[in-house]
This record gives sequence, structure tokens and C-alpha cells, in this order.
Amino acid sequence: MRRFIITALALTAVASAAWPQVPPYVHGATVGTSVIQAAPNNTLRRKIILYNPNQSAVIAFCPSGPNRDTGQPLVCSVYGPGSITLQPSTGMILQGSTETDRLSMPSAWNVIANTGGSTYTFIDFE
Repeated sequence: MRRFIITALALTAVASAAWPQVPPYVHGATVGTSVIQAAPNNTLRRKIILYNPNQSAVIAFCPSGPNRDTGQPLVCSVYGPGSITLQPSTGMILQGSTETDRLSMPSAWNVIANTGGSTYTFIDFE
């Protein structure tokens, strides 16, 4: 899986800002100990790759929608409930499907790290 993610990142790194972006959409930036948006809403999203490229920082991703049980906003935190926490140099693929159709995952996503100056990668497939 790690080789796949590294290959995907290398292929997307050659994209120029002047070229129109086509799926998959790659989101990545620097994140610290305050929550930021990793990716906006996308009603066509069908698959997500989350990746933590850091050598020591732990990062967490979480959907920005409300908690379905309480209706309150989800609090994104490293090791927190509702968060997907990734150790250094690890990733996760989120993809849902039925026998006939891939499930939609339209929510915006947030990210937070346990240390400042950390980076993240969020790859969005339609």
C-alpha cells in the first residue's frame, strides 16, 4: 500500500497549477495543532486516500459533518472519537460499494496534527 501511495503522489507531483485539474483531486498542506479543512465537500466523491507523510508527527482526519448520535459538531482530534488517526508514514483507503454502485462520501474533511509544521495528503476520487 505504501508503494502505491508513493507512486500516486509522484504522479500527481508533476501536475502544474496551470493545467486544469481532473480527478483524482490531490489536497495537501501544512497542518499544526489547530484543525483545518483538508478537503471541501464533493458530492461526486467515491473514494478517498488519506496519507501521513511525516516521519514523527501523528495526524488525524475526520469528516466535518455533525455527530449522527448527538447532532453536535464532530471535534477533530488526534486519537479522538470519530477521527481517523494515522501514525507516521501510514495511509488508509476509504471506499464503499454495493454490488451495483460505489457509495458517495460527500462530506468535507478536516485534519489536525499532534505537532506544528506537519504535512498531510488527501486524494479524492470521483
